[in-house]
Amino acid sequence: MPLAEEHLDGLAGRVPDAPKRPLHGGPAADKHNVVRETFCVLDHGAKPNDLSLRTQSKSTVHRWFQLLARDGVFERIMRETGRCVEARRACRPYECCNDGTFSRARSGDGPGCTETERAVRIMVSADARALPVAVDMAWATPYEKRLVLHMFSFMLTEMTPQRVIGNSAYDSDRLDEERAHQRIAMMAPHHGNRKIKNFTQEGRLPRRYDRRWTTDRTISRFQNFHRRCIRGEKSTQLFGEFLHLG
Repeated sequence: MPLAEEHLDGLAGRVPDAPKRPLHGGPAADKHNVVRETFCVLDHGAKPNDLSLRTQSKSTVHRWFQLLARDGVFERIMRETGRCVEARRACRPYECCNDGTFSRARSGDGPGCTETERAVRIMVSADARALPVAVDMAWATPYEKRLVLHMFSFMLTEMTPQRVIGNSAYDSDRLDEERAHQRIAMMAPHHGNRKIKNFTQEGRLPRRYDRRWTTDRTISRFQNFHRRCIRGEKSTQLFGEFLHLG
């Protein structure tokens, strides 16, 4: 899937220019070409050495991406884009659906020695219009009900949701109490072993829970970028910047 020219111009316009070189050395790389080839690596899921990049050398693309990842450029662009969408009133973050997906790891600087321990869990929160308003990643070991506590500190909008809908993995009385202090209603179906007298969800939950398919669709669109399906980077920061770019 090639990157549209208007999107390419928008991304390249927010990428800082290359630092001035001394008198010796060749000319600086073109930002448009670097962003185009970086997106090509994200889309195909291969390393730069495995692709026949035409507009820029492979080493230049990788070096530029490392510099941009170190400065958090793509994360800043993602947050600015979220604020822009909110200013146009194109998103509805009053009700969000949360879910997560895994990204297997071939290598990485994770806490463990096995591929499973180095795997990454990608958390996605979509609003009532199925737009992703929060995207974060963590290690695959913790439960989702623990990771959801950090999602609202990574919101792309200034407005926090009034209701959060999740699957049965979010069924936790402690989580409900912590969200209630922030005036956020946590809605999730109960586990099968919960007694009827301990039910806490209201009768509107089944109708709202039917809209969780929007989050599954958003995650499927994220997985169209093959680079995020299997983590090949040793650095977690580089993998996170690929996530923000997508």
